[in-house]
Amino acid sequence: MDFREAVSILGDTLEPSESERHNGWDRESLTIYHAERFIAASDRILHPSPVNPASTKNRMRWLRGGLSRA
Repeated sequence: MDFREAVSILGDTLEPSESERHNGWDRESLTIYHAERFIAASDRILHPSPVNPASTKNRMRWLRGGLSRA
């Protein structure tokens, strides 16, 4: 993603705060980062991962008790 695409997604540029500037962020890199995070969050909301069922009926009952010796 380049800077122009990020601005078109977010609508404007983001100015880094003093602490962000201290950590090495500039206007372009911060704008690109937030645009990428926005896309990832939107994709996660629109396409959630499938949820596994809490419990299933296990027909292999012999696995539960281990091996029984007679």
